[in-house]
Amino acid sequence: MLGFCADDAASGVAALKAWVTSLGLPKGTLHGMDRDGVPLDMSTFGSVYIKYSSHSLSAGDPPGTAILSGYGGDFRGVYFNPQLPDGLFRQYAVLPLSLFALAPAPAPEAAEGAAAAEA
Repeated sequence: MLGFCADDAASGVAALKAWVTSLGLPKGTLHGMDRDGVPLDMSTFGSVYIKYSSHSLSAGDPPGTAILSGYGGDFRGVYFNPQLPDGLFRQYAVLPLSLFALAPAPAPEAAEGAAAAEA
């Protein structure tokens, strides 16, 4: 289980994508950004909380489903609750939203120039 507390929907969703991709977790449905299939304007939504589970959150949802909702708290970051075989509760918080920020791939010429400089 991951919980993202962010200033806005864009930064929350970006952190969700980066964490899920970096940890190799399943990607499912993101609830809360549309109404009856019509996208909501999230630019003025304010602070958000995104709850992500690598298991199904409810019947009919695939693993990797997340729910976005408004958040009135002051914390910003990620709550991480791993479910390990020993069954003990563990929660690590408040980890940086940007811990797994997805960096753009370097341009091929830049990568070749860096390799030549190292040689």
